[in-house]
Amino acid sequence: LNITEENNPMYDEFIHRQLITHEDYDLNKDTGTKNFPKYPFVSLLSDKLYYFSIFKQQTEVKYEIYSDKTELVDKVEKLIYLRIYSSEESFWPDETLFNINKRRGYHRKKPGMMNCRNILNELGQDPEVVKLWGRKIIYEIDIGGIRRESRNLIPTLEAPGGGGYKSHLTRF
Repeated sequence: LNITEENNPMYDEFIHRQLITHEDYDLNKDTGTKNFPKYPFVSLLSDKLYYFSIFKQQTEVKYEIYSDKTELVDKVEKLIYLRIYSSEESFWPDETLFNINKRRGYHRKKPGMMNCRNILNELGQDPEVVKLWGRKIIYEIDIGGIRRESRNLIPTLEAPGGGGYKSHLTRF
């Protein structure tokens, strides 16, 4: 996270809102198990904070496979960068988002835990996110819906010979 003196109050307020909304988050809960975070609600809150920082245009996201290019998600069209690909790392442009998705997918069935889609839907309704974006962000419409449309190949003139196609895994 890119935490600065200027944005630190925003993050503090977010965590406060989360703890009020989710009174069941026991930040001191120690699971002590090998395949589960030692402090699962701290881990969940950390993942939510990372996604929140993306929605609030504070953290850049890697958006192309085999490239180090990053951008802020600052337009509706760029919400596609947050889509959920698969459990295979090779499909994910951003390693941090892959790791969060893997962790959330593995622990989603544990009491009180959430998968990434649920996190994105919840955060898309956060008052600060709605204020910035001018509306709620809904995974199935704003992120997943774009993904479904982009499964088809997209015509482009960038291929050798003047014509060709890009896959949905590259920025268009």
